[in-house]
Amino acid sequence: IFLAAFAAYMVKHGMKHRPTIIIATAEVMNDENRRLIESTFGVPVTMHYGSRELGMIAAECSQHQGLHFHPWSSYIEFDPIGDTPDGPAYRLLITDLLNYGQPFIRYDTGDCVTLGSQQCACGRPFPLVSKILGRVCEGIVLSDGGIIPGITLGTQMAQMGHTFRSIAQVQFVQKSLQHIHLRYAVKGNETSKQSELSSICTAIDALMNQPMNWSLEQVGDIPRERSGKIRLCISELPPPESSFA
Repeated sequence: IFLAAFAAYMVKHGMKHRPTIIIATAEVMNDENRRLIESTFGVPVTMHYGSRELGMIAAECSQHQGLHFHPWSSYIEFDPIGDTPDGPAYRLLITDLLNYGQPFIRYDTGDCVTLGSQQCACGRPFPLVSKILGRVCEGIVLSDGGIIPGITLGTQMAQMGHTFRSIAQVQFVQKSLQHIHLRYAVKGNETSKQSELSSICTAIDALMNQPMNWSLEQVGDIPRERSGKIRLCISELPPPESSFA
């Protein structure tokens, strides 16, 4: 999303940049954003896939027909979960083969994928994933036109979440530049709910560098996206015209 926003900003202001290669990772790349980025910078986008826990484990080759998973770095299992408009979807389970200190065994990445129906034209026999059906990380728009990436909120919640005793799930919905609606679910004991909600609001206010108007909604469960993931951040604002794009 943010690479596409940067490309759109350059197009609007008549700016040019010609890199040798563009490597994108950490977010879903849809066809529209890929076309925008490639037309702006004049080179194909090469997607990489990985996680903080396992490192980089897959990449596109020069054919750009999907992502090759590297069998010498990890053992991949595709757990079928149902059908999508893109074909059957599989939950991605990975066993790390390179981490001898603390390997992950059948680690559930939280991502779902669709598989390529044919062998890649490059001839490599490695497992080929057609699409990663992961979350698109939206961001919180700031009043000065900047954006706080959704992954920043995710990192903040990961740092705080291990201390929570009541809050089980959260979802941030930006309604306006000054208003964030917080959906949350609790896990049984609600004794520390109010203090945990207060700490969440305070932490996000600090990221925003201003106090926000908060509305809170307790729900039984936050529904998952088609990918199987919970969408942490939703912005109902149009993308900003921003010098920080």
